[in-house]
Amino acid sequence: MTQKIALVCPVEAGGVRTITLKLYRSLMLEGFKVKLLSLGKGLFSVFYKDARSVKKLENFDVVIYLGSIAWPSHLLISNPKKGVFIHGFVQHEYISSIRHNNVRTRLGAALTLSYWNFLNKNINKLNFFITHSITTYETVGIRKRPVILPQFVLQTEVEEYKQVLKYYENDSSKNAVRIVTYSSLAESPRLLKMEHIAFIAKMLSKLVKHKLEFIVVEPQSPANRPNFNFLKTVRYMPREEFLKLLVSSDLYIERCIDEELRYGSLESGLLGVPVAKITHPAYVTRQDYSDNDLILAKSVREFISRLAEYIDNLDHFKPYYSKHIKDFVINKRSWNHVKEPLIKELVTD
Repeated sequence: MTQKIALVCPVEAGGVRTITLKLYRSLMLEGFKVKLLSLGKGLFSVFYKDARSVKKLENFDVVIYLGSIAWPSHLLISNPKKGVFIHGFVQHEYISSIRHNNVRTRLGAALTLSYWNFLNKNINKLNFFITHSITTYETVGIRKRPVILPQFVLQTEVEEYKQVLKYYENDSSKNAVRIVTYSSLAESPRLLKMEHIAFIAKMLSKLVKHKLEFIVVEPQSPANRPNFNFLKTVRYMPREEFLKLLVSSDLYIERCIDEELRYGSLESGLLGVPVAKITHPAYVTRQDYSDNDLILAKSVREFISRLAEYIDNLDHFKPYYSKHIKDFVINKRSWNHVKEPLIKELVTD
């Protein structure tokens, strides 16, 4: 009998929404009957819609809560197998939101964090957990070993990005070595901060022979961000614009300092844009990629040195890393290469 799966998610922009839709498409391709249940926007709306969904959820074989929170309905439904997809460092991100946002957002974050702490004490109500990395599961404090599902791409995306590359590859008006990085809606200790990026950009501008253009795509207004003549921040942009920017780039910087690669790195890889990353020494052995696939370093100083070498020898290094990052994404991060642990969990009683 085909498993019926409910994906329960709040309406969120950014990475959570992307992975929700991608997981939906992937599970459909595997032959599961999948339904997306959106809980709306705003904490009270989410709780209200979640409470109303209890009866509906009882009709599924598996319920997966996305957005890192298993909402109260999971305590009330008995028949389905229940899991939660944890996307990041939940406590750190909500604490950061409490510290830095407006009063309404702080209140919502405080209430959600309180619920999360309660949930952690009642973890046995859930049957399984999904995370992108081992480090996420350890930091969040899950008591059961999770299903590891790293960021991945679908075969349709591989073909789609071939067309994107063909469409934009001769459409570049740059007159400098262009380096792009992508920020996050959530502040997290595992991400390079803006001051780190600014320092890296400043040091590189002194070391390399080429003219540089650093572009940081930010979710918030860049009004108070540093804007040197070689570094600028821009607001989130329509997807077509971002992909066009990526195609014209010489390098993409991944801001995670644990083993995880966010989706922007995979997009860059599909477009043949080399990716550079600092990985804290504690997480190096957890990487599924090597120094052949990405430009890797274990410290800011080493990172600057490696980037300077790359930039000053761009004609040699860019084709090499372009090929290897694309091969890595297609051969190690496609859905067919990462799906087995999750599929096994979904079909096991």
